[in-house]
Formats: sequence, C-alpha cells, structure tokens
Amino acid sequence: MKLIDQRYLAGANLYSTKPAVLGILDVGDVAAPQGEGVRATARRVSGWLGGLRQVRSLVGLRGNVGERSADGLAMAQLVQCVALKLQRLAGSEPIFAFVSGVPQMPSRYRLVLPCRMQKMAAVALEAAVELIDAARAGKAYRVDAALARLRAASERRVATSPSRSAPCRRSARPSRRAPQHPAASTAVPPLQAS
Repeated sequence: MKLIDQRYLAGANLYSTKPAVLGILDVGDVAAPQGEGVRATARRVSGWLGGLRQVRSLVGLRGNVGERSADGLAMAQLVQCVALKLQRLAGSEPIFAFVSGVPQMPSRYRLVLPCRMQKMAAVALEAAVELIDAARAGKAYRVDAALARLRAASERRVATSPSRSAPCRRSARPSRRAPQHPAASTAVPPLQAS
C-alpha cells in the first residue's frame, strides 16, 4: 500500500466546500498472502487506537465504487478512519471524509480529508498508511510517536500564523512616509532670471 500523491485544496473545491487534503492511495493487491485480511487488520488497528467505531460513520463514499474490489475499498476506508482517529487523538475535530475510486485504475482511491490544519491532515494520512502497513505485517507501531508528529505539525501552523505570532510593536512597523531630514528646508528657492 502506498500514498502516491497528496495535495492541499484551498477553499471550496470539487470535493468539498472547505479546504481539504486530497491523497491518492494505491492499495495494490490487498488480498495478497503477505499479511492478514482487512478485517483482522482493522481489529488490530482498532486495538491500538482505542476503537474506530466513532469515526467509521464519518467516512462516506463518492462516485461509482461498486465496481471496485471489496477488499481494496475496505482498505481505503480503513485508511480514512485511521487518519480521522489520529487527528482526533491529536486534538483536532475533523468533521467528515470520503473515499472515491480513481477512474480506470482499480487499485487507486482518492482520499479526501477536509481540514482546518493542512499539515496535520497530511501527516495523519501518511501516519495512517504507515500504521496499517505495520499492522498488516504484524509489526509493532508507536502510536504515541505518530501523535507527537501530528501535534508538532499543528503547532508549526499555529506558530507561523500571523495572528498568533509575537505581538506587533508599533515602532517596529515600517513607515510609509519619506524620512524628514533636519537639513532639508521647506522654503521654495527663488527663481533665477534668464
């Protein structure tokens, strides 16, 4: 499974009326015998995150996904659920997300995650893919480290926001007027006769 592309969609867009992160996920051959099935993976991930039931209803489907592999679609939905749950655990409150298929590419899905914090949503999608890959491979995953990355991403956004930066000092602002020099005279020079 691989996150192929991520883009930030500012403002209202084709997928949402709010800014969103759009990710293209290639689930590959989910039914491959390299690891466990989707349900077993979901159970393991749910145990790590303390349940996914609250966020499962927030993930919708768009477009014609009925022709897709059931396991591939379930895996794409699981990635979205995990991304939403990670954001919630890190202190954000995502409202919804959805999954849609990429036309003529049966193993690829669009993951749209409307967000208030671009960096946090992007890191959440990446961490969700890492976490699920670890669960499928039977490896341990440090959820606390992923949450620390998400919190750091949200703090970077807050720290760089102009409204929350250091207080503005009036004297530090550049003046728009030309500087006045004491040697400059305001008197008009006399006209010279020609």
